[in-house]
Amino acid sequence: AQQTTTGTVVSRDGKVLVGGVEFTARWEFTINGGDTWTRGATKGTSAYTFFLPQGAYEAGEVLVRAIDLAGNISKLGVPGASIVARFGAAPIAGDAGADVL
Repeated sequence: AQQTTTGTVVSRDGKVLVGGVEFTARWEFTINGGDTWTRGATKGTSAYTFFLPQGAYEAGEVLVRAIDLAGNISKLGVPGASIVARFGAAPIAGDAGADVL
């Protein structure tokens, strides 16, 4: 998908890839600005991946955080960008099919 640090990120399938998480850390994501967090998978076919429901997300709504073994929390992601998940839309030039946070 088209990726920016500000502006708009557009995904045609809602798939978000998560990178930069320490091997021993767990990770969580939120799609509501941190009101609720969902634990992400670190093994299997869905490791370091989650899917957004179709729709538009304002900057700061979709966030990812990593929690290391000591319990330290660090926020990762693109909090300065809005995200649009468009299912079935025509591919965007340079679109790889997923957003990386």
